Amino acid sequence: SDVLGKTQDITALLPDTAVKGIERRRKQELERRQSREKKQEEERRAPVFMCRHDRPILSVCVSADGRYLFTCSKDNYLICWSLEEKLLKALYTFAGHTGAVFTLDVTSAPPLLIS
Repeated sequence: SDVLGKTQDITALLPDTAVKGIERRRKQELERRQSREKKQEEERRAPVFMCRHDRPILSVCVSADGRYLFTCSKDNYLICWSLEEKLLKALYTFAGHTGAVFTLDVTSAPPLLIS
């Protein structure tokens, strides 16, 4: 199909139905490739539950009621930890940052996590 795009004289010798079929398959292949690339990009950006940070922690804060600890780091994630037991337990992972998260804060009314 690439040859047909570069050599118009060969294309002129083929029946119209063959050329249209080749063009249709080329278009379908392009759409499949774009769809595959889009899906791979979405998978890379999809939030993943993390039980720990992969890079250094840059900021820590505690919720007003003292039940949760929030951390942010250079790995682009915020993690919410439970303080109800002796060992910290990761509850939620907040994703969506495109770079390191340097600081965060928690407000009490209304409850907001700001990064």
